[in-house]
Amino acid sequence: LRQFATRQRALGSDAKAPPSPTAELAMGAGDNNELMSAGEAPAAAAALLPASPSGGDSPPFGLEQPPLRVAIIGAGYLGARIAAELLILGSDVSVYDRDLARFGAKAQAMLNGKINSIISECEHTGLLTLAGMTNPSGNEPWRPFEGEPPRRALCCNSVGEASKDADIVLEAVPDHLEIKRDVFVEAVATARPGVLLATNTLSLPLAKLQSAVDEALRKSGQQKQGAPVPRVVGLRFLAPVVFVPLVEVTLTPGQVAGQDRVDLLNLLLRWRKSAFQCDVQGAAGDGRDDGADQFMDFRSLRCNIVRLRLDPKTAGRRQIAEAKLRKAHRAGPAAMAALSPEEVFGFIEEICVVCYQDDSPPTVKSAICGHRALCPQCAQIVAQQPQPTCPICRARFVAEAQ
Repeated sequence: LRQFATRQRALGSDAKAPPSPTAELAMGAGDNNELMSAGEAPAAAAALLPASPSGGDSPPFGLEQPPLRVAIIGAGYLGARIAAELLILGSDVSVYDRDLARFGAKAQAMLNGKINSIISECEHTGLLTLAGMTNPSGNEPWRPFEGEPPRRALCCNSVGEASKDADIVLEAVPDHLEIKRDVFVEAVATARPGVLLATNTLSLPLAKLQSAVDEALRKSGQQKQGAPVPRVVGLRFLAPVVFVPLVEVTLTPGQVAGQDRVDLLNLLLRWRKSAFQCDVQGAAGDGRDDGADQFMDFRSLRCNIVRLRLDPKTAGRRQIAEAKLRKAHRAGPAAMAALSPEEVFGFIEEICVVCYQDDSPPTVKSAICGHRALCPQCAQIVAQQPQPTCPICRARFVAEAQ
């Protein structure tokens, strides 16, 4: 977005707005390459801007909307961190992990302790304090705010039990087609109709996995001929996951143009997550069996190498900003308006936070959140996006009348 604003200044006002850029994507693919890990080639990813179902601003974290029902399959490094993050965000989380299930009645306390230790890491780095949350203790359910009920991820005995009435099923299991396929087939039986099945795969083409799930469901009789294809989408939480405000999305061309994209981005909006679409060649796939499976290992390795990763310094900076934003969101509109770009991101409000031009003072104020962070030209670019959002707090952007 910053690069486009600079070009627009050079070309004049006749230049057209970019398709749907986001600040994160522009920074990752442009001259400021801090979102990419060392040695990676920048991914030419197409940005995804969520559209609010109501057309208005989304509510603060955990307020005004019922919590999302989330099933997480696998509680290893990634699965446990996703569970911790979604508990922090107030979702109703159920977890199935094959190894934990073997411990029977002890499994719930073990899962509590595992998730609590991850959340406690945030206390050691000061994130919980910045977010106004309490530190969990031992293996007991976590009570993040005084006077509110405790939160815990429910430890289940099967994929089906964890997926019961789920809005989205997130798998964090080994990167093998058959394992992921079987997880989703079992989940569909108990999840709500039209559930989103989210894979974190780094190497399997999305269309290939989607086709495998569809074929297995039809063979088992769970899916009738002519029924819609299972809604398998790619959703990758970037490490270290907790308090990281952006995720990577992989969609097939058909999904990008259809309802799957809309529903996934609206769900991410509930979590106030920014999203960018993975455009690594072969990540989405076309679902065809081209007889070239002997090259799959090479394709998988390539996909794994070029995927975007956050370096520790960038991740830490984004976590700190996100913790401050979440505390302000919870406190209400007045607290959000009081946040300055310098306090959250280290930006000084003497220049526009998008184009960084010395001669571009931020004179345009967002009527909803109260942030004055954009020059008139960049404000016009942001306003032209399908879902215009404030670059400071990600609330809906509407320029205040001058």
